[in-house]
Amino acid sequence: MAIILIIGVLAVSTASILIRLANISAGTSGIGFSLVLAASRLTSAIIILPAWPKLLRQTLQPGAWLYASAAGLCLAPHFALWITSLSYTSIAASTALVTTNPVWVALLSWFWKGEKLSKVSAIGIVVALLGGMTIAASSAGDTNVGNSQLLGDFLALAGSWAVSLYLLLGREA
Repeated sequence: MAIILIIGVLAVSTASILIRLANISAGTSGIGFSLVLAASRLTSAIIILPAWPKLLRQTLQPGAWLYASAAGLCLAPHFALWITSLSYTSIAASTALVTTNPVWVALLSWFWKGEKLSKVSAIGIVVALLGGMTIAASSAGDTNVGNSQLLGDFLALAGSWAVSLYLLLGREA
């Protein structure tokens, strides 16, 4: 179990750098190449294939498949948006913005499920948003990303919203 956790942390931690290097090596960017990279990353989920028989034998609550399918439909745009953002903004800005998903999960849980936000959570949300905006703004002078940094920042933020929906719908499933 520990080796799977280590592999997962390494994969997530190095993804943005490897994606940027793939974009540079291919000499291309944009949504088409991003979709190829996203599909390649999702194909690695085949690792969980041995667990499917056990999962399929479990009794699922009504509507679980609907939530799970909706969650999956949110994961695809997350990868497409985030990977595309790396063609337009800095790695630091993209990573800082796409990892704001705990903020959006907390806010959506409050709005959607009526879950209370503690004062500590509210302070954490403010600090996270200010930090993300600071990192995104500080990379404005990055010459490696071209003239469309705002587009890249928005794509990363939209990727964060998509993965937040994925997490919430997955929790419902």
